[in-house]
Amino acid sequence: MAAGLALWYSGFHLDEMRQWVAASGAWAPLAFVFLGIAALTLLVPKTAVSLLSGAMFGTVLGTLVMLCVAVVAAALNYAIGRWWLRDQVDRAIAAAPSSSWQRAVREVAAEADYRFHLLLRLTPLPTAMISYAMGASGSRVRPFLLGAAIAVIPQSLWVHGGTAVTALDEPDSSPMRWLGIALSIAAATATAIVVPRLAMRRVEALNDLIAEHGND
Repeated sequence: MAAGLALWYSGFHLDEMRQWVAASGAWAPLAFVFLGIAALTLLVPKTAVSLLSGAMFGTVLGTLVMLCVAVVAAALNYAIGRWWLRDQVDRAIAAAPSSSWQRAVREVAAEADYRFHLLLRLTPLPTAMISYAMGASGSRVRPFLLGAAIAVIPQSLWVHGGTAVTALDEPDSSPMRWLGIALSIAAATATAIVVPRLAMRRVEALNDLIAEHGND
């Protein structure tokens, strides 16, 4: 949001970006998908990518683009974790006691369904780090990718927020539209605060169960 405001105050106009999108046709969403995957892999916050997607493509197409970005980035980072990091994780677990929490976490991740992966993606943890960890832990691919896809639903609020912000370039916007923009951003912000807190509580409860399992 700070970067977007800085661009706005510097004289950048969203109309220029939308004109480029219109001129590029079908290539623009494809290019954004590749750039979005690279951004998420480099730990750029998904919220920033979602806002930009909404500003460029609108709510509906922007959400579909973010769905592609999130799922493909998750698959790529999962593969990185599986093929580059798994040996290190295996060695660390092999050296750990049989009752260690690391082994319990590995067992949970390996057999978890989509709800476990969705819960992790709703926490404030960077999605790329989650994908690396799940790949290294040998999680099942289908539940992992399904959780990544469903996690895009809350992000659609930020996509819509990016779409609404394009009204900043329209000085004759009605008060009702400005109210809609404020409500969209407020809803996205509230979701970004409340949902991760609830998810972290569930993760902490799961961590307690894992610790009990390790002690047993």
